[in-house]
Amino acid sequence: MNSPIIPIKQLTHSQRPIDHSLIGSCSLIRHLSFIIRHCPCITGDTYATHGSPRPATPGVSPLWRYQKRHSNRNITKTRAVSQVIQPLPPFTLHYSPFPVTLPPRIVYNSANSFSGGSMHMKRVRTWALLAALAIAPVTSFGQTLADKLPKDTIAYVGWAGAKAVGPAYEQSHFKGLLDAMDFQKQFADAIQHNVAKETDAAKKEGAALFRELGDAVFNAPSAIYFGGLDLTNPQKPQPKLALVSMMGNQQATALAAKLNPMIEKNKKPDAPETKAYVVGNYMILSVGPAADFTAPLTNGLKAGESLAEQPAFKAAFAGAGVKAGQSPAAAMYMDGEALIKAIDDVVTAGPDAAARRNWPLAVELMGLDGLKQIAWSGNFDGKNWASEGFIGMKGTRTGLLGFFDAKPMSEGTLKLVPAGASWAGALRFDGGRLLEDLRNFVATQDENTQRLFDFMMQRAEMTLGLDIKKDFFDVIGDEFVYYGNADAAGNSLKGFTMVAKLKDAKKADAALNTIEQLLNATEQMRNPESKRLLKTTTAGEGDNAITYHSQTLPDAQPTWAIHDGHWFFALSEAGVKAAIAQRQKGDSLADSPAFKDLKKKLGDPIMTSFSYSDMPKMAPEAYQLISAGMTKAKAERPDDFHMTLPPLDALKPHLAPALDVYWVDKDGWHGKGVGPFPMSNILSGESMLMTVLGQNMPQGPGAGRPGRRNNNNNPPQPAPGGLP
Repeated sequence: MNSPIIPIKQLTHSQRPIDHSLIGSCSLIRHLSFIIRHCPCITGDTYATHGSPRPATPGVSPLWRYQKRHSNRNITKTRAVSQVIQPLPPFTLHYSPFPVTLPPRIVYNSANSFSGGSMHMKRVRTWALLAALAIAPVTSFGQTLADKLPKDTIAYVGWAGAKAVGPAYEQSHFKGLLDAMDFQKQFADAIQHNVAKETDAAKKEGAALFRELGDAVFNAPSAIYFGGLDLTNPQKPQPKLALVSMMGNQQATALAAKLNPMIEKNKKPDAPETKAYVVGNYMILSVGPAADFTAPLTNGLKAGESLAEQPAFKAAFAGAGVKAGQSPAAAMYMDGEALIKAIDDVVTAGPDAAARRNWPLAVELMGLDGLKQIAWSGNFDGKNWASEGFIGMKGTRTGLLGFFDAKPMSEGTLKLVPAGASWAGALRFDGGRLLEDLRNFVATQDENTQRLFDFMMQRAEMTLGLDIKKDFFDVIGDEFVYYGNADAAGNSLKGFTMVAKLKDAKKADAALNTIEQLLNATEQMRNPESKRLLKTTTAGEGDNAITYHSQTLPDAQPTWAIHDGHWFFALSEAGVKAAIAQRQKGDSLADSPAFKDLKKKLGDPIMTSFSYSDMPKMAPEAYQLISAGMTKAKAERPDDFHMTLPPLDALKPHLAPALDVYWVDKDGWHGKGVGPFPMSNILSGESMLMTVLGQNMPQGPGAGRPGRRNNNNNPPQPAPGGLP
């Protein structure tokens, strides 16, 4: 039956707002959006150029747009999906030392295909790293060239290069996987295919030189240096950026001789100064007034003057688990305090008064003044790839940093995950703490801001009929586990399940029912004949009765229930029933030999969260999803280069379970992981689920797209590529 609908005006006194100093979830979104939309330092005045320049709309956030309907004073929000998810034209490198347009067709896009289109930056970084490691398999010999970079380095990326090849790579799952895919040949063929399609002679020459430079850098110990921005002319800040590569004098000299004429030929009046020069066995490609590396690379830096000797650099990699004498194959570092100061300097020296006013507020709201440094390192570990990360944080952790500052997982959390789960994870979200941080922030603002805050909070709580902190966050709890269980629904994606131990099950049930009633009332006002109402069914009797709340959608039936002090959610009623039965049965991931072995290998830390993937078990699903995406991409873009997959049997021997664990201490947030290849979490269950959900999201404005309601009030139609 449908959940009963209670008009807001008929809510009892106990259901009405209690503490008007609390902020509602709707108000929170609006408050953050208000700050973002009115803070130029966040929204920015221009977008990165993809093809042709694209001006920003003044005062409009690239994430959310709001439109007031003056007739009923409601505020509707429209996700600016078209600004975020759209096919990208070729990227033109305006600061490139030579004219080269990089085709976006060799990427892992939202359809899980090795082809063109839009994609998340996480996947861009992932495939860039995979390509680099594929071309230059490495073992470790230090935080590469950190002793050659100056102490003013704000950001650093280093990799050992192919000259450090050793037995670790040769015996790795990563090499076996790349060999099975014939990756190096396919990657080279893809580049050649796109170069051959280029008709502009200058760009074609630039692309060839870009590839030559890339080959040389990937095969040599190399580092990227970023020293902030030069503010000699505050109206036109210049980046201090350099690539330093120890490729040998002969190759360095030959490349510099090709680069400099092309740099000079294509130099633009407003572009920062760019040059290539050689110092011994090193080639340096610098952009802007970067540090001169001639003396450091010739005679070395004075004691205490190198990046490698800086306390912040040492502390960051110590936090990432890199011991003295250890040398990762790849490493990244960012001095958070120096970066925030650099932005401060740019904003202070700039002409925008609004930016000078709003930037400190944004830093305080997001808690960025608590950031110290960030570090990451990776190396081969037997057949696997191991990585460690660290975010150094000060004692007070609010805003964004507050999300990382979580309490350890409770005892018994792992027992909520069935032993047969293909993938699983845990997370903490303390909504009450977030609201408290916002209250503390608003308390530092002027009286008008505080009054606006109180008004938005009151409206939100009156709409929901809840004291959001007391009646919702404080009774729901802050610890959640999730997993994919193929035994429940045929495959792990359809078997997605989330479980939370409630602090007060009775009050949580009342709060969730109140929200459900509001959602149903809103949906019925929009469409009286809607097929999307949340409905309830009850199984069992007396104390054993369980009420299932579900909504029917084309590809799933999202369902939740509360049983024995726990909240269960799954993409089907069968999934919720399976989760309840599993908890009563007792067999859990905590007893899995593969999970226990990996956790022990990672030091068995007191975890705040984790992410686990049984990749051999998930392989058929992942293979099916990727193959379908590649087939679709090939049909849509037949003229592009498309990589091919070998048979699944050829890939299976090179897959292994993967585990990432995270914990927090007085120094900051730590992460440590092991998997069959670098960035193996791109094939985790979470990533696959997000990909499938992304395929069903609207790709731009306009009704009638697959998965959206049409104008005839019919149920929404499924989009192609739904849950397999």
